[in-house]
Amino acid sequence: KGFGVAAFALADGKLLWRAHDFEEIYASPLLIEVAGEPEVVVLTAELLVGLDPVTGALLWSTPIVNGNGQNIATPVWSSDGLLCVTTGMAGSVAFRLTKEAGKTKLTEVWKNDKQISQTTVVRVGDFYYGSTGDPAQVTAFHAATGAVAWQKEGLSVANVLATDKTLVLLDYDGVLALATATPTGLEIHARTTLLQPQAFTPPTLDGHALYVRDLKHIKALDLGKPD
Repeated sequence: KGFGVAAFALADGKLLWRAHDFEEIYASPLLIEVAGEPEVVVLTAELLVGLDPVTGALLWSTPIVNGNGQNIATPVWSSDGLLCVTTGMAGSVAFRLTKEAGKTKLTEVWKNDKQISQTTVVRVGDFYYGSTGDPAQVTAFHAATGAVAWQKEGLSVANVLATDKTLVLLDYDGVLALATATPTGLEIHARTTLLQPQAFTPPTLDGHALYVRDLKHIKALDLGKPD
């Protein structure tokens, strides 16, 4: 109780504040700015909330109810004020965040039935890219409307990472792929099996070093210097 969210000082780890009774927070908190004012967005088991980063006070909340009681994928924030939340049975939804009379207002922009329950989603330009299941397909949908632009099979359910030029995809079977996404499709340039199932963890890119892991191993890969 009272430790739903906590803030710590970078310098020494000192507890700065703790607040709320939220349960099962799998997604990472997001520090965003709405009309120039900072907020922390947190996706809980049943709610999407905005908090004051200095005190932890609740600024706003809206229900995000998934069928299995788990919201896992971290929401995607864009500088144009669009916040996309992807879940399982509840599908995906995008909100526009604005300020009115000093308070944050959420307006639902679109909602679709695309179930992206656990894996990362990225926004590149006018599109979101993620991986839907049953059957597993890399899926692109329009940021403005939520409508599906295209879907491509060939990988199991995958986490997606965006670089300056390409998408990096790591699927649950341990297959790593480098691809280019366009408004009309996905071109896979290279793929290789690096890990064992289940490779649930999203890949991490630091410079041109890519870190990947499954349940037993961690690997670091050199993707080469940019052209």
